[in-house]
Amino acid sequence: MRDVEVYDLLKGAAEAGFAIAPDGVVRFWNEAAEKLLGVPGKKACGRYCFEVIQGFGAAGEPVCSPECPVLELARAGKPVPSFDLEACAAIPKCWVNVSTLVAPTTAGLLVIHLLRNINARKRLEQVTRKFLEAVCSLTGHEVEDLLNAGTVPHLEITERERQVLDLLAQGASTQEIARKLEISKATVRNHIQHLLVKLHAHSRTEAVLQSMRERLI
Repeated sequence: MRDVEVYDLLKGAAEAGFAIAPDGVVRFWNEAAEKLLGVPGKKACGRYCFEVIQGFGAAGEPVCSPECPVLELARAGKPVPSFDLEACAAIPKCWVNVSTLVAPTTAGLLVIHLLRNINARKRLEQVTRKFLEAVCSLTGHEVEDLLNAGTVPHLEITERERQVLDLLAQGASTQEIARKLEISKATVRNHIQHLLVKLHAHSRTEAVLQSMRERLI
């Protein structure tokens, strides 16, 4: 498939979508993405995806970053689960659910993100949380215990992965982790990819938060 064929498919799509190169640079931005995010294609194309989206998770943790775990999974040929983020660079800011596809083209890989507006669902979640807070104030339960009671079982975390988690929780970068554990940066990224899959997380911060909830670190 040629990259222009991917662009033509996205151009005619009703769903907001854009294509990025493996290095994270936006190559194509369709009209639906312009309408959803309020960002013109001419301002998005040629810039890094994390700069254009500036996505954050429900706890205020950054989802978009230069070392994007979604791109790492896509480049490794691994499936990327859909995830939610608040697009803070959007005009106005909005919550979106993101699906990711990888398209091999004659010019190399293209990573495609398809976005859906979930502002209504997020408002409902906020209302539900307020209700739970009111109930918990009467029953003595913790809201987070109720919200996180149904975590999905995951594969066992190895001792090395736990060491990586500890350093991530301290805010260490890939390079710092590699230096402290005396391993290569590629090995660190592999450990992080495994942790994201095992913890059903979409970002490094989300993995740390999930591991703290489950008292893994």
